[in-house]
Amino acid sequence: MKCHFCSGEMKKGKTTYTLNRSGYHLLINDVPAWICSQCNEAYFEENAVDNIQLIIKSLDNQVNRVREADLEGRSLSTKGVKQKVIRMIEALPEEVTIDDIMAELYFMKQVDTGLNELDDGKGIPHEEVEKRIVGRCKGYGNN
Repeated sequence: MKCHFCSGEMKKGKTTYTLNRSGYHLLINDVPAWICSQCNEAYFEENAVDNIQLIIKSLDNQVNRVREADLEGRSLSTKGVKQKVIRMIEALPEEVTIDDIMAELYFMKQVDTGLNELDDGKGIPHEEVEKRIVGRCKGYGNN
């Protein structure tokens, strides 16, 4: 197999898939791909592309839910939770599994909990989060 860009030899390997989108940045390490030995262009196989597209669609839905959060009555314990869950499930792809639904529901609950904590003044400044992350990374031997 030859690279479409430089005609270099393609070899099986793993690469990082990155996507910078309005609202989030996605990075998936160790994605199986055909990689050009000359220019490093990567070609993903159909099943990897399908899985990446499912991830992107799910992230798009999650980001939109965060953006559209009702600022007055976000709590999942309030009236309307059934409709929120129904809308969440309807936004998922047809080939969704029960595990996917549970993961989405867990994400929805965690976002809701975090937003309510912010409303209650329990948030911490972004700079403090950065300090904590850097501190933890140093503890793992990273700089």
